[in-house]
Amino acid sequence: MTMSDQSTLPTTANLHSVNNSTMAKDLRLHITSLRKQRGITLSRLSEMTGLNRSNLSLIERGLREPGIEMFQKILDALDAELTITLRKGTE
Repeated sequence: MTMSDQSTLPTTANLHSVNNSTMAKDLRLHITSLRKQRGITLSRLSEMTGLNRSNLSLIERGLREPGIEMFQKILDALDAELTITLRKGTE
């Protein structure tokens, strides 16, 4: 990786606030899909993660902007991995 490639990578600060990006939307949809496929209610996921059920609902609906750590906590509870592919522009 060249120095110019490194400058286009997101910083840790960028990853802590996923916001309403396409990545955040994809993660929310993935979490919702996994939860439903596994027959897990929001209440049960709340128990599994220690996160508030209302917050989980807001996350799934895109009304709350969690950090990457919270997404990871949810995915851990669902026994899923967080895999992100970062691309520079439209190669």
